Amino acid sequence: MKKNLLLLLTLNLNFGFAQTTKEKKIIEKAENYIKQNGYTNEEFKFDKKQFNVDIVDQSNLDEILKKRKGRLNSKAVYFKKCDKDYIVDFEYSKLDLKERDSIALKAVSIDKKTGKMSIFHENILVPFLDLKKETNY
Repeated sequence: MKKNLLLLLTLNLNFGFAQTTKEKKIIEKAENYIKQNGYTNEEFKFDKKQFNVDIVDQSNLDEILKKRKGRLNSKAVYFKKCDKDYIVDFEYSKLDLKERDSIALKAVSIDKKTGKMSIFHENILVPFLDLKKETNY
């Protein structure tokens, strides 16, 4: 059930159901940000201005990047509009979904006014997602 949920969320993003051009650009921006922060297996050019220090990061930069590498899949699985920001979620690459009532995701928040981005951990409770809807945003 949960694997089907993530597949559904991924398909919603990848096939662009009800996505505007602006929303696609926001998702692409978040995907690039996750990549630039070393969370994917993709190569990236390090930019200190784009680097987001997490509260759990207590090592030097090389150690942080080593721990992050490959932690997240590079494609977003969920997008939502909030009052002040957009939230784009990413699935952990080694997520165990057995008998869970929520899905742990890493999220990028993009401020609507300033465009400032930050990364945080988010749990989406499965019962609150409407699987009958064509999209969850």
